[in-house]
Amino acid sequence: MVAVVPWAWFVVRDVSPRADAVALLWPLLALGVVIVLLAVAATLRWTGLLVAVASWVVVSAVVVVLPWRPLGGPAPRSGGIRVVAANTYGANRRPAAAVAADVLAQHPSLLVVSELSPRIDAALRRAFPHRAVDLTSGRDHRADVGVYSDFPLARTGLPWGVPAEHGLRVVVEAPGQRLVLYAIHLQKPGVRPSSYEVGFRTHQKLVGRIADAVQAEKEPVLLAGDLNLADRTGGYRRLTGVLDDAMRGGWAGPTSHRATTRWLFARIDHIFMPEGWCSASSRTFAITGSDHRGVSTRLGPCP
Repeated sequence: MVAVVPWAWFVVRDVSPRADAVALLWPLLALGVVIVLLAVAATLRWTGLLVAVASWVVVSAVVVVLPWRPLGGPAPRSGGIRVVAANTYGANRRPAAAVAADVLAQHPSLLVVSELSPRIDAALRRAFPHRAVDLTSGRDHRADVGVYSDFPLARTGLPWGVPAEHGLRVVVEAPGQRLVLYAIHLQKPGVRPSSYEVGFRTHQKLVGRIADAVQAEKEPVLLAGDLNLADRTGGYRRLTGVLDDAMRGGWAGPTSHRATTRWLFARIDHIFMPEGWCSASSRTFAITGSDHRGVSTRLGPCP
């Protein structure tokens, strides 16, 4: 019976937004269960419990690691465009040139930066002919977002229902293709709502509003940024119902590297693309002074 219990997760995981808390904490919860089972098996010399241990390990691999696995498929037509999303950490005190160098080393044609500070903006803006940023004087820059592009940009308002403080909507005039880009930085889900944290139900509601807005767009949509959304949650599955995960064009592991959350093995920074598009060379990369890894991919219409 103990061996069957973890498989019930795939039945109940979308019953309530609170299940996202379990999904987020899964690595620690599963580790605790495995340690207890091994201790009981060793104490009682009950080798039958090893089957349950194996079951928990397999389910944990499916829950945590499977969303990082490449899906395969062709590379985008005509090479595609390189899209990068990076949380550079608003309180980053490392030299702005070093932070910018890490991001620019990915050779982005389209770049989304979360927690953008004036110093990082100044270091990045010289590398791109087009830019749209939300930098509010006197505000904590953990809420600020910027878009940098080789292609012309037109900033527009976010759709109704998607709070403006969570990012930007821009129209990108890419070669042969007009795109709508949602550059988003969501508050993290948690149990102590504040200016940086919202409840799991509220977080899933925000993700749902973004998914609804994407569905209502007439042009192809890209969604990129720090969504604080683990890729094993109901919100992630909601988004992949209307967009494809461009990071599945390669192995893309955890991006949250804060000391208190790194053991959750969560990929919370994302690049989503229109359904039916292709991506390749997807990867994560280190950012000087940041508690996130950036994400980078090459995407475009399939051949």
